Amino acid sequence: WAPLLAHELAHEWIGVRALELASEREEWLKEGACELVAWLELARAGSIERERWLAWLDETLDAYRSEAGTGSLCEAGARKQERRGLVYGGGALVCLALEL
Repeated sequence: WAPLLAHELAHEWIGVRALELASEREEWLKEGACELVAWLELARAGSIERERWLAWLDETLDAYRSEAGTGSLCEAGARKQERRGLVYGGGALVCLALEL
């Protein structure tokens, strides 16, 4: 449950107002940022082991790769639950690249 709760708390931390302004075309950024913040903060707090964080990263890469080339991140936002690999995974990977 920790990753799910951390993800939802990240929505509050990032800012509810900013998230309400996002359109479907920006879902990948909103959800991806929350996904990354959740996992980074769980790792930084010591709530998950380094190996679990790396496993999440592998799973995220695999999910993104499985949907890569099937549409854009912006288009995927209209069906974010069906296109989780693009919206959550792709968004998290973009945010991670910006974090580095």
